[in-house]
Order: sequence, then structure tokens, then C-alpha cells
Amino acid sequence: MGAVEGALDFNPNVVSILIGVNDAAKELETKDPSVRTDFEKTYRELLTLTREKLPDVLFVLGEPFILPVGKVMENELLWRKTIGARQEVTKRLSLEFNAVFVGYQQIFSDACKNAAASYWIWDGIHPTVPGHELMARAWIKKVSKRLPAIRNE
Repeated sequence: MGAVEGALDFNPNVVSILIGVNDAAKELETKDPSVRTDFEKTYRELLTLTREKLPDVLFVLGEPFILPVGKVMENELLWRKTIGARQEVTKRLSLEFNAVFVGYQQIFSDACKNAAASYWIWDGIHPTVPGHELMARAWIKKVSKRLPAIRNE
């Protein structure tokens, strides 16, 4: 985790993490068992290492998300199962590490009531510009409750 340790040398007050979808995609797209990881174990190790180095850091954990577009739609049930497991891990770790949890899946699901899924996420996993704006606004709204210096307007 050398890159992580290098980033921590900056002594940030907030560490925001959004992981889980790209590794799931790699697992689902290959038959090679060497790409499989223990998501929860790896995530917990990352958070523990960070907390040891920065005991007062505020974690912001973004929920991994998908929408039924592109490759996700081709095997939506398997994607939902795989990402759903990572979503549960993220929620659990948010509680364990007293982190801010940003529930992106619900945000995107709600947004689909106003525009097609492909408007928000172009391939099922990567947000479009409007999708990124939804994420940024949600992040600010959640984090501003714990960090008053961040203004939620």
C-alpha cells in the first residue's frame, strides 16, 4: 500500500474513498481467480492503516453503485449481487470507523425518476458529467453535517 502511505504523508483531515466497482468489474469480466480479492479485508486494512497514521482523520466512504446500462444490463442480477455485497461492507465499515457514509446507489436510483439511467452513468459504472455533479452535491450535503467549514448551499 505504498501509494496510500505516500498520500498520507500530506496529513489530510479528511480521507474520502470510493472503491468497489472497478474491482467487481474485473472479477466479473475474467475467469482468472487471481483477480479475486477479499474486499472487506482489504478495505478494513486500508482504513486501519490510515487511522493508525492519522488517528483524528474523518473518513468519507462512498457507496459503490451501478445502474442498468451497458455491460451491467447484460448481467444485471450478478452485478447487483456483487455490488450489493460491497455496498453492505461499505455501510458496515462506515459505522465501525465512525465515517460519513454517502449512499450513492439511492441517489442514482432516485435520479432515474427524472432522466434515463444512461444520462447519469454512461456504461453502468462510470458517471457522466451530470452524474458527477449529483455525487458532488451529495458528498457536500453529507460531509457538511460533520464539518461545518464545508458549506452546503
